[in-house]
Amino acid sequence: MNHTFLCIEQTNITLIIKIIELTIPFLLGLFASFIIDSTRNKIKNKKNYKFIKTYLRNSILEILPFLKTDYETVKKKIELYPENYYNKNVISAHEGFNANILKSISPSDYYSAFKGDFILLNEIISMIEFISQDMPYNINNDYFQQLNNHLKEKQKTGDKEHIKGCEYCQQIRDVKLNVLEERIKEVKLLEQKIENFIKNN
Repeated sequence: MNHTFLCIEQTNITLIIKIIELTIPFLLGLFASFIIDSTRNKIKNKKNYKFIKTYLRNSILEILPFLKTDYETVKKKIELYPENYYNKNVISAHEGFNANILKSISPSDYYSAFKGDFILLNEIISMIEFISQDMPYNINNDYFQQLNNHLKEKQKTGDKEHIKGCEYCQQIRDVKLNVLEERIKEVKLLEQKIENFIKNN
């Protein structure tokens, strides 16, 4: 009886030892995997953090004063047309102004990198995307294209008096001027938001 009990007890001890032998490497592997993933995420967050700040400061923020100037130039051109065709300044296409690079990073990665300022960063990205859909160059071209199409249709090409007195011509003008006024305000607001974001981080 004692011999049987000893055998059972020895079997249980052997089983426990085998379980421990199997469990310890598993737990060590799990812990090592956690440390590796945690380190990798920290490196990734730091990389995203540095990239986003640098991109906003050196790319977007630097373009904004020129963008504002071009919006004002187009506004003045439209306000003075047709009496004084204001065309002294070249209007840039600002092709580098867009949110494509920023949108290539996932929202979860933004959150991991910036946490408390995630909402502000999301607002900045949305504003960049919104403004980029109505760039000064495009508004300028669109205005004169619409105007010229209308004048051709009415067989009034080059008729300044028609442009000044035509309700449709004035409507095109007013719509574009309103859009330009809004974009100038948005560029100023975007500049403030980016400066606050960089200062907070």
